Amino acid sequence: MTDSEGLVYSLSTILHDLPASIEILPGGIEEWSSSDPDRNKLPFLLSEGHLGIPQKMLYKLYLKATAMFTAARQQTQDHSALIASSIIILLANFAHQTALNTRKRLIISGNLDPNKELALIGTMISGNRECAKQSVIWAHRRWIFEYLYPPNPPSLLHAQLPRALVRDELQILAQSCESYPRNYYAWTHRSYCMQSMMDLVTTTSDPAAEAIMQEEYLNLLHWVDLHVSDYSAMHYLSLFVQRFSMLQSSAPSLQSVNLISLFDHTMTLLSSYPKHEALWMFIRSIIASAALVDRAAMIARVKSSSEGDGTYCLQLLTFIQSLLTD
Repeated sequence: MTDSEGLVYSLSTILHDLPASIEILPGGIEEWSSSDPDRNKLPFLLSEGHLGIPQKMLYKLYLKATAMFTAARQQTQDHSALIASSIIILLANFAHQTALNTRKRLIISGNLDPNKELALIGTMISGNRECAKQSVIWAHRRWIFEYLYPPNPPSLLHAQLPRALVRDELQILAQSCESYPRNYYAWTHRSYCMQSMMDLVTTTSDPAAEAIMQEEYLNLLHWVDLHVSDYSAMHYLSLFVQRFSMLQSSAPSLQSVNLISLFDHTMTLLSSYPKHEALWMFIRSIIASAALVDRAAMIARVKSSSEGDGTYCLQLLTFIQSLLTD
């Protein structure tokens, strides 16, 4: 075994022991080395469970891991080499589909713990904005969800996720959406997780799932207040409000969404930020979701308002009137 191959295995072992955080550090190890002569001789930094990998070393190991990966794929029994090389490849190239598919096969064969895989990928997402924006990474997480928690009954379209798992996932998603603004793939994944809770409410009237949905709605309103240009968040909130309202018949204990109040709040945001198209997209979706009597109240509010951009207000009035005449 060469020195580089040994380092691939060593780094893989550290990663699969689930460090608290993973960070790719600029430069080489010489720029981060401690003056302490007793420092760990590995070219990585590991302090109190937090792992730092110098970028130069990672790229060097990536070349070795790629060669190991290619050779190991031709030897179907060399699972340890596949596990070690694939995770190093993913650290350097988060969107490496072949490495992700290989890890799926390792999960199916029982050679890779799916729960550990979720935790490791979650740590990678939380520590790197480039990882957080990759669609294939979020798709990989959903695949593991479907593997661990298949839809029950099979007629459901989404995995039956445990409530605690959804809460943890929402924490990861909040960090991802903050680190990479307008993160469409993260918001799409968030919608997937919340749909699982909605399925649970529909089939079992689960109070814990209802509580998560109520909290999510309040968190979304707060998010929109702070990120008025996040069109991905606005789109998700629009879908959430529509689905949330549809659940009222099957879950009467759910607190209903007051569309008039939501409309008024959005108009207040528009008065301060009239140039943000994301807000206008969202307010149009509110109007489209509203009952006829509510639309009439909304148009009265727009007519009486002298705030915001006049051109946009005229467009909004035209849009509401077209809905009223349909």
